[in-house]
Amino acid sequence: MAAPTMSAEEDYREQIRVMSEAMPAAVSITDPQGAVLWVNAFWSRFTGLPFDSALGEGWRASLQPDDLPAVDSAFRRAQAERTGFQADARLRTAEGDWRWTQIRAEPLVNRRRRIEGWITVSTDIHQQKLAAEALELGRARYEALARSTATVVFELDAAGEHKAPNPAWSAFSGLSFEARKTRGWRNILHPEDSDLALVEWESAMAEGRPAISDVRHWHAPSADYRWVRVHIVPIIGADGAIREWIGTLTDIHDRMRADAVLRESEERFRLVAENAPVNLWMGDAEGRCVYLNRQQRDFWGVPEDLAGFSWAATLLEEDRDGLFAVFAEAMAAETAFEVEARYWRADGEVRTLRTRANPRYDAAGAFLGMIGVNVDVTEARRAELHQRLLTNELNHRVKNTLATVQSLAYQTLRAYQDVGQARAVLDGRLMALSAAHNVLNRENWEAADLADVVSEALRAYDSPGQARVHFEGPAARVAPQAALAVAMVLHELATNAVKYGGLSRDGGRVALTWDLRAAAPGTVGLTWEETGGPPVSHPERQGFGSRLLANVSADLGAPAEILYLETGLTCRFSAPLGGAARAEG
Repeated sequence: MAAPTMSAEEDYREQIRVMSEAMPAAVSITDPQGAVLWVNAFWSRFTGLPFDSALGEGWRASLQPDDLPAVDSAFRRAQAERTGFQADARLRTAEGDWRWTQIRAEPLVNRRRRIEGWITVSTDIHQQKLAAEALELGRARYEALARSTATVVFELDAAGEHKAPNPAWSAFSGLSFEARKTRGWRNILHPEDSDLALVEWESAMAEGRPAISDVRHWHAPSADYRWVRVHIVPIIGADGAIREWIGTLTDIHDRMRADAVLRESEERFRLVAENAPVNLWMGDAEGRCVYLNRQQRDFWGVPEDLAGFSWAATLLEEDRDGLFAVFAEAMAAETAFEVEARYWRADGEVRTLRTRANPRYDAAGAFLGMIGVNVDVTEARRAELHQRLLTNELNHRVKNTLATVQSLAYQTLRAYQDVGQARAVLDGRLMALSAAHNVLNRENWEAADLADVVSEALRAYDSPGQARVHFEGPAARVAPQAALAVAMVLHELATNAVKYGGLSRDGGRVALTWDLRAAAPGTVGLTWEETGGPPVSHPERQGFGSRLLANVSADLGAPAEILYLETGLTCRFSAPLGGAARAEG
């Protein structure tokens, strides 16, 4: 009798089981209350703990105690809302280290919309045990079961009656030859199977074809029913008439029970694959997709039938050569691989996927293709790029600030012979620079409010209760470098006013105003006016303060205009706008 071939359904279930065992993620199945019923081999390898230690509430010992409340809270909320959940927790590795994992879970819902359990996937730290190992172990168990199966051979006449005593069948069933001859065999079949078996047998006799039935048959040694396969074949004479029938009764009880367990397990694996919150795929030896789970199908917008689908067509042109080179090398060497590339998603957005894959084999060791997972790392790569930009910007700003401080120190020390005096002047200038930095830090260095820059720069020069320094103007935001320059100009003007100008006498005043309309497009014009101070005149020589005003104001886009009027010193300068104010201007 020819060995039965694997059906399409069995082949599909085998593929699902292989894929689930090869998933590069820790997978568990729980009951509705969260007690673990099953974990995959990856979990045990990752934690270094045996399978049984995870069952029930045992898995909790593998999580960092500080993280358990968050996981429990997420699970309770998911139970109440009948939806999936996600939580971050640290899992202890086999080496004793704590490692962060992302736990994502989805409910298993039956046709009556009741939650029968949960699928939990903790992505992705270590490689899963090769599916081929589990497949080989399962096949070895099956072959051992087949070798131990007892088969009873019997003969029937053309009318279907037993021709001779059969000790093996009598020992199996406890039924005598005389009872079998009168079709007493119907009484040793399970009541639920007897009628179906009789219909199949009578139909086969009428049509002259083989009859095959899987039924529960009474087993005298165990005093219980056992599953058997009854296969009866007609013997045809030269005239085309049925001469007799040859039959076999094979005990398939252990295999049926194993198949039932396997079907339940494979159904769980199917649910894992279809509902897993990660993109799973399986390819053949030619690199074509033969299976995509629901999340991966939704990503590419393809149906379950993958005929005509080409994953390579979803790749960005710029990434094709790099990915194809890695993929071709792994396929040729039949080795695992990891690669990142950008793909078009079904909604037209470009997403970056990190692919991790392992080779898969059949029982004979023939290479069948790859099985893997695609992880969307788009946001992570964007964050890394943003971080690099921020770092480069910070380096640029630090270099500019150090150059400014170096210039201030050099010019101050050169202008003042007295160390104490030089220190006081340098401190003041550095404090002005620091005040502007404070404003920019609050604004994330995007732009600074001009009023805040002015307030910080002139705060130290106003007398309490006297309001000797007045400033006003419309809302305006200036660029970061402009904010630093304005702060330095105001510091020099205020210091000069305290020494020689409007703030050197009681009753003296300083007014600072700014206007957007009076300046060139994209800039704000500022006017510094001193009154009530001693008479002023044009200095005979230019000191460091004057040179700094000239240099810094030039950095603002145009040299400052300094007027030595009888009423007091007046200075006009401008600064480029930044942020929203630039658009309004």
